[in-house]
Amino acid sequence: MLYIPGIQWMFLVLMPLLASLCGPDVVVRLSLILMLHTFIADILPVINQIPFLSTALLVVLVALPVNLFPSMLVWVYTQVILSSEPLLMMLEAIAVVHFVMQTSKQLVSYIDDRPVVVKTTVLGITVISYVASFSLGLILFLTGSHSIKWILASIAVMSLVLLIVTLVKDEGIISDCALMSFYLTWCLWVMQQENSLSSHPLKPPATWERSKSLHSSVAQILYGFLHLKLASISSSLLFMWSLLSPTTVVMLVMRSFVILQARSIASRIPLPIDHAFTTLLP
Repeated sequence: MLYIPGIQWMFLVLMPLLASLCGPDVVVRLSLILMLHTFIADILPVINQIPFLSTALLVVLVALPVNLFPSMLVWVYTQVILSSEPLLMMLEAIAVVHFVMQTSKQLVSYIDDRPVVVKTTVLGITVISYVASFSLGLILFLTGSHSIKWILASIAVMSLVLLIVTLVKDEGIISDCALMSFYLTWCLWVMQQENSLSSHPLKPPATWERSKSLHSSVAQILYGFLHLKLASISSSLLFMWSLLSPTTVVMLVMRSFVILQARSIASRIPLPIDHAFTTLLP
């Protein structure tokens, strides 16, 4: 089972700030350093048993030059991250559907005890979701391109068919249909926002040029930012805040939830390397 100490979580939380100050290359290399730390701590159980050793190992790795990893490895790792986007999006959709259905089942299980409360809650969720879907759909119809409008029409047809099937078959919960309609419309809204951002890219901050020295360590790069002028730091923070819209924050929360769920499932699967090291270590 992989172990992530608290100091690693601190680096993960600071990733957006590091990206705005240092640029993507340093962040990718820091991600590889964290993965290397986790791998070493996993194959050497004594590191997990003594927290000081885990922290000391991470400090040593962060103090090493960022060119510890070859440029080819960094490029391959970056391409793997980019190519995993469709898979993560599919896992997000599955996680949302599973969460909605499980929550609805738990809610309906109390219908015999509190019928009025349960029915009112289901009806309220349904109305709010359809109103939100219609509002987002109207905005997309008025501001979207032809491809966005065609996708919006497909979502409307699928939502209508799903609602009719639920009502005719008298199976399922009507709030599930409404929430799925809102989720699909919201995903289309996110796609439009991403297309708009890619069409009008933001200018990278000047601090990115400062962090391009691959002979420095992550610790040295971060220490160097303490001596920057306030104007340079402000431009980097404005760059970060321009990306952290409410939509982006929700997507980050969903992506983190899916990754943690996948990691939880993967940790339950016994790996051959685990058996090998348990036979070698006392």
